[in-house]
Amino acid sequence: MDFVAIDFETANGSRSSACALGMVKVKQGVIVETWYSHIQPEPEHNWVAAINYSIHGISQTELDQAPRLAELWPSASTFIEDYPLVAHNMSFDRSVLGASLDSCGLTFPANPLHCSLKFSKVALPGLAAYKLPYVAEHLGISGLNHHDALSDAETCAEIFIYLISNFRDIDLEQLSSRARTRVINPIAKLGKDEWREKASAYIDSPENLINGHSFTLTGGFDIGIRDELVGLLSGLGGNWIKSTSKKTTLLVQGEESPSSFRAGAKHSIKFETAEELKSKGQDIEVIDQSQLLEMLPSELLNSLVR
Repeated sequence: MDFVAIDFETANGSRSSACALGMVKVKQGVIVETWYSHIQPEPEHNWVAAINYSIHGISQTELDQAPRLAELWPSASTFIEDYPLVAHNMSFDRSVLGASLDSCGLTFPANPLHCSLKFSKVALPGLAAYKLPYVAEHLGISGLNHHDALSDAETCAEIFIYLISNFRDIDLEQLSSRARTRVINPIAKLGKDEWREKASAYIDSPENLINGHSFTLTGGFDIGIRDELVGLLSGLGGNWIKSTSKKTTLLVQGEESPSSFRAGAKHSIKFETAEELKSKGQDIEVIDQSQLLEMLPSELLNSLVR
């Protein structure tokens, strides 16, 4: 299978703030070409948060000197052609690509999308963690300079080459069928305990990416009230943490209400606490409602809509 592995870095918490893109083209199981550039986000998103800088080291000066995505897209789309796109946690990279393209009036490409993280969870059960460095280490893949977009894309490509070569019996199309943006529909009105019992039937599904996470919810949700979501995610093996703490591994970000922020704050206390903990090295993943749906088993999703 020929494909292009991609990886984005962002300047701040906005998915529209893509600031670096690395791409690796694979033909017949061999990396044949690479593409990399810094990206200057559109003006309203062109600022570098301290936490993001501490992760990838891309400065405001570098971004101000970089081309915007609209200038880069002819070259990038020519590189991509119609190859399937692969990313390690495609829900993140897909959302960054979609939001950043939308911010400059460009259309999302129709290429098939695949996720090496989801593939790894199915093919390599029992790993302590499935983020890029852990899977790479498990497979003996060296040379990763994590959060350098090109290095991450190269490592993702090597992981995917290994997986598609050694696990041909796994239905990749079915596994990747939900990689595009899913319409957010409200879940059925059931009590917290009822949702916990319903979801628990899917706890061992290979598509369940909630199991083992300690999750915190912040903001308002279009897909259901908080109690319903707590029951749903708890039933899938998640551990609810009411406020962001050192135990939190997953912060689910709903629609924020500025009226509830502390004076002078740009985000909720839970979000700001997560950023502070991440800056100190804690491993917290921050996702939105659409990305949350990507972490739920397909069969369970089909029963969610009211």
